[in-house]
Parts: sequence; C-alpha cells; structure tokens
Amino acid sequence: MTQERTAGAAGKQAETPAKEAPKKVGDFVMKPELIPAELQAFVKERLGRDPEGNPRKDEKGADVKPTVVPAKENGSYKGSIILNNDSYIVQAVGKEAKTAVVHRKEDVELMGSKLKWRDENKKLHNADVQIYYSGDKAKAYPWDKEKALAAPAKEAGKEAQDKGGLKPENLLEKAQQYAAENIKNVKQREAFLKHLENVTEQATGRQQPEQGGKAPKAAEQGKKAEKADQGIER
Repeated sequence: MTQERTAGAAGKQAETPAKEAPKKVGDFVMKPELIPAELQAFVKERLGRDPEGNPRKDEKGADVKPTVVPAKENGSYKGSIILNNDSYIVQAVGKEAKTAVVHRKEDVELMGSKLKWRDENKKLHNADVQIYYSGDKAKAYPWDKEKALAAPAKEAGKEAQDKGGLKPENLLEKAQQYAAENIKNVKQREAFLKHLENVTEQATGRQQPEQGGKAPKAAEQGKKAEKADQGIER
C-alpha cells in the first residue's frame, strides 16, 4: 500500500515543474542557420495565417511576420506545439504567437505520462506545454493555458473589488475583446469566457444576468417562491 501511494505521488509531481532560482539565459542551444529551411517555411506559413487560411493581422492591422528561433540555454517557454517530428519540437510562444521556438528533440525530456503517450501516438500537436532548460537540456511539462489566461483577470477582479469599484460588465467586455484578439481557437475562446464568467460571479458574490435580460429582484423571487410553495403537498 505504501509503495502504491508513493508511486502515485511521484507520478503527479512529474507533471509539475519544480521551483528553482532563475538562471541567466545563455546562448542558443543550436545555431539558427542549422534550422532546416523546410521547417522554417512550414512554421512561417502556419503562424502567418489564421484557421481559414487568410493572412493573420497584428493589433495595428499589419500582416503578421513570424520569426523562427532556436531555444536558449536556461531559457523557459510556454505555448502550443505546432510541429513535432523525430528531430524537433516547435512551439508557438508569446501573446500573439508570432514567434516559434525550435527545440531539438534529443534535448527535451517529456515529463508525465500524458505527454509521453501523446508523443508516442503522434498526438503531441497542439499540446500546451511549458519547457524549462537547465543549461542546454530541458524538461517539458503540461501547461494549463486556459487557467493561465484566466488568472490575470481574476486578480484584476479582486483588486477592483478591494477598491470598491468593480464593474463586472466592464470586466467581461474587456475579456471578450481580449479573447477575440488573442485566442483564435473557437473552443478555447468559449471555454476561457465561460471560466471568466464563473470567476466574476465568485469575485463579486453575485450572478451575472443573462444577455438581453435583467436579474430578477429579490422581492419578485420571494413572491414566486411563496406561490410555488402553496402548491406543494405536505
């Protein structure tokens, strides 16, 4: 029994990076000119277009010009995997996912059974991961992207509540604008907004009214409850 619990605890810890003092970021782990030309072409096409195949635009309306760079010693990266083969893992990073970081497969150890299974079954594409280097060797862990995106909004809600000036409708409006500009995947965008609505309810201590309607007043709710109670058999 003790051995089973210990093994389970170790497996769970393997999916969470240990906290270490940040190290000085060093040189590229591989020379940029060694990145295969076909890989660079694929990445620039992948990040330069939206899911419908149209050129992506930045916040100023200009065409996005993706950059492809190697990972650096002691570097840390969070983002989605856009390419995985026998030699390389390529990860889109940054707020607008305009930069792709190339990791040599031989340098990266996948942590946790989920990532290993996805890699073995050729399903690592689109996985959200965080990759941490110690020198020129790295470990990759699962990364909860939706939780990470929602965290700043939750903190903003708490801060505004402390100041007595929280307006949930304004917070949600800004969140919707942010999601539309930065979360291109429809399902991820919907999940993010749903999660934020729940966070807002918890932060303000009240439920949000449905779109197009008003939240029922307490007196009206009381009357409806009293009327319904009269019809209950005892």
